[in-house]
Amino acid sequence: MDALRRDPDAAADQLVALLRRLVEAQPDELACVIVDSEGEERATLTYREYDTKARAVAAALQEVAAPGDRAILFLPTSTDFLVSLLACAYSGVMAVPVPDGPSGATRLSGILEDCEPRVLITDATVAADPAKYGIDVTRFAVLVAAEVPDEQAEQLRPHTVHPDDVVIMQYTSGSTSEPKGVLVSHRNVLANLKDMAHALPLREDERLICVSWLPLFHDMGMVQIMHTLAQGGISVLMTPTSFIMHPRVWLETIGKYRAQLATAPNFGYLMCVDRIPAAKRAGLDLSHWRYALNGSEPIHAETLDTFVDAFSSVGFDRTALMPGYGLAESTFYVSGRPGHSQAYPLSIAALENEGVVRPPVGDEPVRRLVTAGPVAPSVEVRIVDPDTRRACAPDRVGEIWVRGEGIAAGYWRKDDGRFSAVIDGEDASVHYLRTRDFGVLIEDELYVLGRVDDVIILDGRNHFPQDLELSAWESHEAITPGRVAAFGYERDGKVQIGLVAEVGRRFRPTAPGAPAGPARVDPREIVRAVRTAVTAEHQVPVADIVLVAGHGLPRTTSGKIQRRRARALYLADELKLWAPGHRAAAPAATETSPA
Repeated sequence: MDALRRDPDAAADQLVALLRRLVEAQPDELACVIVDSEGEERATLTYREYDTKARAVAAALQEVAAPGDRAILFLPTSTDFLVSLLACAYSGVMAVPVPDGPSGATRLSGILEDCEPRVLITDATVAADPAKYGIDVTRFAVLVAAEVPDEQAEQLRPHTVHPDDVVIMQYTSGSTSEPKGVLVSHRNVLANLKDMAHALPLREDERLICVSWLPLFHDMGMVQIMHTLAQGGISVLMTPTSFIMHPRVWLETIGKYRAQLATAPNFGYLMCVDRIPAAKRAGLDLSHWRYALNGSEPIHAETLDTFVDAFSSVGFDRTALMPGYGLAESTFYVSGRPGHSQAYPLSIAALENEGVVRPPVGDEPVRRLVTAGPVAPSVEVRIVDPDTRRACAPDRVGEIWVRGEGIAAGYWRKDDGRFSAVIDGEDASVHYLRTRDFGVLIEDELYVLGRVDDVIILDGRNHFPQDLELSAWESHEAITPGRVAAFGYERDGKVQIGLVAEVGRRFRPTAPGAPAGPARVDPREIVRAVRTAVTAEHQVPVADIVLVAGHGLPRTTSGKIQRRRARALYLADELKLWAPGHRAAAPAATETSPA
């Protein structure tokens, strides 16, 4: 039934052959279902239709582009996106997925300038008014995928594909820098899919069903769908907007289709808890959900605990939790396995003062660090000192370096040395990818602490922003969980810590001297709570705390907080304040490196 489960070693070495095997084995089985914001089916695609439409669009691509050219995929969550992705594989054209809609116009402009596409694949709405999206159609051809007739599949010219040919140019989310185009080959994708098949086993008599709202232009959303395809399964897709508007529909759809696989970043699980009260959880059925992946942003132990507490009564089993680690440069998947969701209690003092991971002693402040699970079979992970480039001792925190068949060849027209790093004192012919993430291996499981570039060094101690942010949002109910940014800046020649926190939509600031109410809070109370919590738990002063309105913190297209952008807005005094009348003038400061 599937291409990777029965004989992984004999699986195709490129995506086209993989799809062809599935078409021959199960032509009339469903491959994809699109549902709307109410969970109603709006479109379906069988494997035969998938293949025919992909070959038709590939033939249309061959009329305007050559192998190695770039094709922008500017499409919403739809069967057209999936068809166009495989069409690029058929024609040898690099697929470049980008955020859809007017909100992604700024990011799209930079990508168009960087990758110099030959064609843009989109829908009729965009093609009718490209200027609305900042698209200059004089620079490349425009192809409306839905308008290509199936009969054009017969015109497809055979194209020989090598496993190392680039199939996807996946742009990074840009949480710490400008997005870069990662060159992902057929070999990289298949290696990732084999590792995922190993981590997410299926019974011989069952078929994988995945329910996803993740954006398809993001690596986690796209690879999840590719994994389902490789397993001969069914992808049930809804838009991210549908999830944000109605998170319960995601859970309803998981139950309706008896899906084993569904994935969300940390904030998605939090949103389910916050937006689906106990009275509305009745009637859900999560008993078939075996693989609840959690990645793409920092994972908090409290999130896992509250989600299990909220939904165990409707069949959710904690063993389904699968915190993991991955990045675009590794195609996606590096580590994680269902049933591995434990949180390691570590001493904050030892971490910040010595860079060492150990349990707390006495009443030392504690950080519960969630595992990212065992490392995938085809991946090697090393923990390396980012300054000396020497391997770290087992209990020391260092930069995560990885190697394996899933690691991409590099960036498009950029070489910063990250893909060819060598560990000092070891074989110089063995190259690793520098992830720029801090982590540690404990009992053969990977734990991720945060970005190297985000660490704040103050008085010789390393402060991880994630720790400061967690203390802040746990300090007062008015702060939106996961919506805090901590960063370093310089004032009077000394590094200071600034903190920006989003206040929940239901809260309003009190007028000066007015009594507080159920949804009215004195901003000074919130600031005091944050300052007290961060100082007590980390023994570090916070120079400035800014409260912003909902959506006031900049985020990437995948939902990650952009700390550098938040710091820049803070320094320019351009943040959207929650209670402007309570905000003193921002301190005179200059931007400084956090590390």
